[in-house]
Amino acid sequence: MNLALALLCALAARQEPPAPPASPAQPAPNAAGARDAGWKLLERVEIVVNEDIVTTSMLSREFVRRAKELNLQSEREKAELFMSIQDEILRRMVRTQAGETLGFDPAQIERIVRNEFERAVDLHGGMTGFSMWLEGLGLTAEEWKDARRDHIHGRLWGDSVTGRGASATTASRPSRDRYVRPGLLRFEHENLVNNPRRLEALGGQAEMLRIRRLILQVPTPADEARVHALALELRTRILDGEDMAKLVEEHAYPQTRGEASLIRTSPEALARALPEVAAFAARARIDEVSDVLPVAIGKERFFVLNRLEEHTSGSIPPLEDVQTQSKLAELIQTDLDDSRVELALQRAFERSYTWSAKRPGAP
Repeated sequence: MNLALALLCALAARQEPPAPPASPAQPAPNAAGARDAGWKLLERVEIVVNEDIVTTSMLSREFVRRAKELNLQSEREKAELFMSIQDEILRRMVRTQAGETLGFDPAQIERIVRNEFERAVDLHGGMTGFSMWLEGLGLTAEEWKDARRDHIHGRLWGDSVTGRGASATTASRPSRDRYVRPGLLRFEHENLVNNPRRLEALGGQAEMLRIRRLILQVPTPADEARVHALALELRTRILDGEDMAKLVEEHAYPQTRGEASLIRTSPEALARALPEVAAFAARARIDEVSDVLPVAIGKERFFVLNRLEEHTSGSIPPLEDVQTQSKLAELIQTDLDDSRVELALQRAFERSYTWSAKRPGAP
């Protein structure tokens, strides 16, 4: 929708003042005088990107659908979702407009949309099924087509930024170097231990530790000897076979009980965050308990016991494997594509006029 249609959003009907809206997707009118005069705001502009706008009803429709899917209950969650949708729409509009300026043949775009429309109708068993599906989304067929045009323009813009080209549909050629050098491939492979998510994507497994901690707070300096003696006593009881998890619930600092008493991480991450615990875990056997460790956090003083409960060996797919090389190169290129798109999107924002209405909870 462009700014020429924004005038329609100012239309209002004379009637009793409405009750305040219950959801952040239906913000109350800002014009207090209009409410006092008995006017009800029917529509308003929520987002402007250059010549395009998004109205309250358009934003509300997306909010209601997503909130229902996520089964959100609290007002805080709803407000966070509302802000997230605003950000997504802003980014999507900037991408779409950037794609439109690339000058792709409109007739070709229409052919792609028409083909997608026909496939969608077939997928839902005919026009009746497709119409019912659209009704559930709160969309008309034309709105669905508009959304697909926007998606196609955004995708073509992304392809032009990353150098993937725009596929055979636009006869574009790759415009960037997308070759992953062997040196970079080896470097990333050697650092897989620091990237468990990427390692798992390659079919490997990160080395993992599970450590339970019993943390005793020292309330005052006068209590230090007493708490230290308690820590020594609890260490002995654990070594004699008492359940450490139970002792944690009975004696530990309240914020460190239950799941908060467990550390699940890789040795590398643990060494960066808690080097003294990592040093203990590196030499410890399963169920071994550390000595009592004094810990200071600001003015707070604690005594800590650590027990190594699990040590899972990792496995790294060999770089000599062709499939490992191919998959790793693909993951590296995806990261590079994402960074290029984000940088290009920032530049597109800088060249665009963007505005959004005051968000729920904003000062």
